Amino acid sequence: MQVELIDFFKSARNKVCGHSDFYVFRKNGKTFTGRKCNKRKTEYSSEEIAQHNKFRQASATASAIMNDAEQRAAAIAEWKESGKNYYSLRGYLMAKELKNN
Repeated sequence: MQVELIDFFKSARNKVCGHSDFYVFRKNGKTFTGRKCNKRKTEYSSEEIAQHNKFRQASATASAIMNDAEQRAAAIAEWKESGKNYYSLRGYLMAKELKNN
């Protein structure tokens, strides 16, 4: 059996092959991989729908705060004072909103 080794990240972009659900992408100079496994074939339960709606509401609230200059400035100050290690302001706002709900 002969095996040919390849430089994986040099050759991979988006989908690795046509039939796989394995993805490779770069963002902010970092390489990320992802995989969609076992695509859903059943309906969502009421608890899952409630969680989806909660996440959508948190996302909408974070977007509204980030689009208003005054609220955004206040949120940035609060984010820096909190001392928590959130990578982005949006992540901090969403976590705060999800905790409150």
